Amino acid sequence: MRPRALLIALMALAAACAAQLPLGSPTPDFALYDLSGTLHRLSNHKGKAKAVVLLWFGSDCPVCHAYEQRVQALRNEFADKGVVLYAINSNAGESADAIRAHQRAASLTFTVLKDHHNKVADTYHAVATPEAFVLDTDLRLRYWGAIDNASRPERVDPAKRYLRNAIAAVLANRRPSPDRVQGEGCAIERE
Repeated sequence: MRPRALLIALMALAAACAAQLPLGSPTPDFALYDLSGTLHRLSNHKGKAKAVVLLWFGSDCPVCHAYEQRVQALRNEFADKGVVLYAINSNAGESADAIRAHQRAASLTFTVLKDHHNKVADTYHAVATPEAFVLDTDLRLRYWGAIDNASRPERVDPAKRYLRNAIAAVLANRRPSPDRVQGEGCAIERE
């Protein structure tokens, strides 16, 4: 990489890190369509859902493939406890048809919202897939980061099931600990 290009990339990364949403802050509202054409507005869940999980996810990302059954299990575990889980696909190169085909092939039933032009990803400063945000009933940001500590399920430390533990903490009106964990994954493909 040329020095100028490297400098520009580092400046963009520094700006993204500086612009993160503060934990405990209200989250920006958005409205996105799911893969069947139904509009979902975040603010419709304020005071109704006990927690909302926004999970940036990519159907072309091998790291997401490693996590998709765990995400499905979380959706199944918490759906009847008042938790709304949205997988958000902001990747410019992934069509709704391709995402739908992947969901079907992998037997995934969680709702996927398509973020055309990366508008919601940019607003939330999401940079990778998978990347999770847990909001409380007032839609305040309570957790931001990784799903757990290992992409291989057999290597997950039960104490480091970050996303699951954050959801449970929010449901119990406790602060998640940790509340920010840097994850690893695929960069969101921006336009």
